[in-house]
Amino acid sequence: MKGTFLSVVSLLGACAHTSGASPAPSLLTESDRVITVIQVCVPNRKVQFEETRIDLTSTPVPTSPEYRSAASLSALGIAEVGSNQAVVRRWIPGGKTEDTQKKFIGYGRVEERNRLLSAAGETIELRGNSALDQPIYESVGPIPKETIGLSFSLDHDLFGKIDYVTFWYKMPARIPVGEFGDWHAPITWESRNDSARPPTSMFSDLMNRQGITPRTLPAHAPKIRVRLTTHQQHLRDRAYWQRTQWAVSRIVTSGTAAEALQRHYVPVLHDPIPAC
Repeated sequence: MKGTFLSVVSLLGACAHTSGASPAPSLLTESDRVITVIQVCVPNRKVQFEETRIDLTSTPVPTSPEYRSAASLSALGIAEVGSNQAVVRRWIPGGKTEDTQKKFIGYGRVEERNRLLSAAGETIELRGNSALDQPIYESVGPIPKETIGLSFSLDHDLFGKIDYVTFWYKMPARIPVGEFGDWHAPITWESRNDSARPPTSMFSDLMNRQGITPRTLPAHAPKIRVRLTTHQQHLRDRAYWQRTQWAVSRIVTSGTAAEALQRHYVPVLHDPIPAC
């Protein structure tokens, strides 16, 4: 079923309580904290996975109500198979130029809350692949109305030369509730070796309230898509993966640091992700 599109402003306004006024009806209740989930697709890269089973014998069973509810999904092959095995997808690092070489990319954001600007930086992990085997990265995102800019950084072919490039995006003006919207291209970019780089960084511009300056984009720039949900619903959506993720974490960290960088597991995908 096609997701319901609501403007970000009206949706978040409907979630906020105003003294003396009756709250407007909304798909999201006042008690739910609104969040976004962001996916990033790299059009000119490829990624491979293979299904494998892992042992859950020594992994405790989560006691959260979200996990107990999700256990009923096991008959569909989504959650654990039986009580002590799980089917997962293991990332297969490739050796070709177009193959994805890293299981994470850089992720940054600039936000404004109560007229105070703040910035944060972290990484976003590989989550799966599109219908054309393009790598898909996924993370929880900030509240739309508080977001000044989003950035994602990775090695990219910049007009014929590989460079570490940061692409900057604005939140889409309209975001669907409960499912992802369309893919959106970045507005601008900057790189470590950019000879035409402006005198100040985009991060600096945003922290000084100067906005995002558009630039001509290189080919195959990563695209993002966003869905609006609540913190509680996101926990329910991920609950089936909780026990398996604990087991996977032990596998990933059991070797050397170099080996850990080449080990990555993701859930089995049952809903195909459209190509970007």
